[in-house]
Amino acid sequence: MKNLTLGISTLLFCTAANATYIDYRHEWLGDEHRHEDRVKIGHSMQNGTYFSLEGKWRSRDGGFGENLSSKGNEVEVGYKYKATKDFVLTPSFALDSGDKDTAYKFSVKAAYNLTDDFNIGTRLRYGVRHYDNSNKPKKDNQHYWQSNFYLGYKLQDFSLSYDFEYKFDTDYPAYKGKEKDYAHNLNVSWIGNKTWVPYVELGYVSYDDGSYVKNGQTYRDAWQWRYRVGIAYNF
Repeated sequence: MKNLTLGISTLLFCTAANATYIDYRHEWLGDEHRHEDRVKIGHSMQNGTYFSLEGKWRSRDGGFGENLSSKGNEVEVGYKYKATKDFVLTPSFALDSGDKDTAYKFSVKAAYNLTDDFNIGTRLRYGVRHYDNSNKPKKDNQHYWQSNFYLGYKLQDFSLSYDFEYKFDTDYPAYKGKEKDYAHNLNVSWIGNKTWVPYVELGYVSYDDGSYVKNGQTYRDAWQWRYRVGIAYNF
């Protein structure tokens, strides 16, 4: 928490107009009955460089705000290269650190405006997760590839977006014990006010409910709705 507070204080000293934001989001996983939250603050510079800091936590035992535990912090830095008026290429690197592991995420994202209101995009990510083997039982380091496909549309004072996420070539069993997993996410944001931007999200994600067993091990096989609500403040 001290690191998150220090990072927020540092970012708030950045002075580029309308380039700094704070985003709070609450999440509810329907079938697992679990609350999760995150606060993210980011800043974009005039030369295209951006960076952000994110703090994550969850409530154990299902109660909102009860038995809080950290899910770690994530720091990201990237560069938005505007190749043309409508095409932007963004390489980035993120460091996600928790109590028992650290993940390194290398990404490149491409976004294209088909019209003033309709846009498409894709992102390819390679991730490596290192576990702290001072704790038992020991876990091997893991890697994965992840691709995302985006569709976005502006409708008057609302912004609609769809995100399909597909993980593949994981060196650990995921969905049904195979080296893959995927998720769907729909976002609706109100952009009538450029300073305050509230939004809601509906996701469809896999989870392990204990019903699928392979070689004595349970794997993700069930699906649940993921509900999110949040608000962003742009300075």
